[in-house]
Amino acid sequence: MKYKLLILLWLPLGAFGQQGIHFLEDTAWEKVVAIAKQQNKMIFVDCYASWCIPCKVIDQAVFQTAIAGDYFNQNFISYKVQMDTAKTDGPERIKYYPDASKLKVIAEVVNFPTYAFFNPDAELLHRFVGGTQDPERFIAMAAEALDPERQFYTLKHQLENTSDPDRELLKHAAIAYQRNADSKNGYEEKSRSLASDYIKKSGTAELLTKENIDLIMRYTSSTAHSGFTFVLDHVEEIDAIAGNDIAMGLIERCVFKSVIDPALSNDEALDWRRLKENLTGLYPAYATALLGKAKISYYSKKDNWPAYILAVNQMINSGSEWDTENNLANYAFEVYTHTGNKNCLREALKWSDRSLKKDPVSEERLIINASILYALGAQKKAVEVLHRAEEMASDPEIKAYIVATLKKVRSNLPLLERN
Repeated sequence: MKYKLLILLWLPLGAFGQQGIHFLEDTAWEKVVAIAKQQNKMIFVDCYASWCIPCKVIDQAVFQTAIAGDYFNQNFISYKVQMDTAKTDGPERIKYYPDASKLKVIAEVVNFPTYAFFNPDAELLHRFVGGTQDPERFIAMAAEALDPERQFYTLKHQLENTSDPDRELLKHAAIAYQRNADSKNGYEEKSRSLASDYIKKSGTAELLTKENIDLIMRYTSSTAHSGFTFVLDHVEEIDAIAGNDIAMGLIERCVFKSVIDPALSNDEALDWRRLKENLTGLYPAYATALLGKAKISYYSKKDNWPAYILAVNQMINSGSEWDTENNLANYAFEVYTHTGNKNCLREALKWSDRSLKKDPVSEERLIINASILYALGAQKKAVEVLHRAEEMASDPEIKAYIVATLKKVRSNLPLLERN
């Protein structure tokens, strides 16, 4: 009875009847472990810093909700530990600096927030860095601490003690390593390597699922990754499962990182002919589109809008529909926001008109179209297009933006502040 009374005294004031997670704070670590042992619960440790904005956002968005409170209060003893020192810290906070320092080392805390999970014997079993503002998603991530097949340090130990990990171990470990990546431990690259091994050990039918395609998209970042080779060989199947241009989007990202960006990084050595030959040799089916995207990206960064116009028109005329039709409105908007050159704006208007033929009910595309029309002096047409956008808009914020834009156009006020 006396021990139970001590446990009650250790709980923070206001914990009873309080919505959200009941955290112990400014409490000795050994007392937290004693409570965990007595209740046979794991310990959830919120490792935060006084200056950490994401820590405070997650505290408000997740920890103070009833759904998080119900789950964590039932399954964990929760402990909140400030890992830095602040001038505003009082005597009670300062007294537990040594505990915070010890936990910082044990839980390998580098970035904030870090969330650590210990068993009742104070053994670290699970951890993840960062988090989410979605309470249900955060709960799902925390639930992995209760599952030996998902606990990070259990998976890490299994990997270190096998020379031939199976597919499931590789998959779960890849996810766990990515969630534990910080600025120093190299776990991000480790997660990509594990995912690559998982892909190599999987059959085509096994990989052509929505879940595994999502995994491939998340962990593939270069042409050297096995995920890239798989996507390159199964573009149509992947797009049929995950959506149009999903596969091509990954191909573009990887080729840019591995081939195009290095070629564009040195103006003096830039050779478009050599880059074209390189892309044609490596990826013949996509070379024209990739080269076009490379030129568009390069001239945008150089603020060379006449050359940018030429590059986009070359893409259109090449017959390469991948990404071009979908991005015409974006290309038009980029020209509009960066140059007042009338010739460039006229070409951008053509792209905008073409994009509207494909999607005439897009408020965004209508706004872009009206903005370019206004920049070209076609005030009356701009007002007509904005009225169409206003009629279609269902989102209150978008409608308010359209109304404000209409007011400026009618008053002959500038929509952009150009240098």
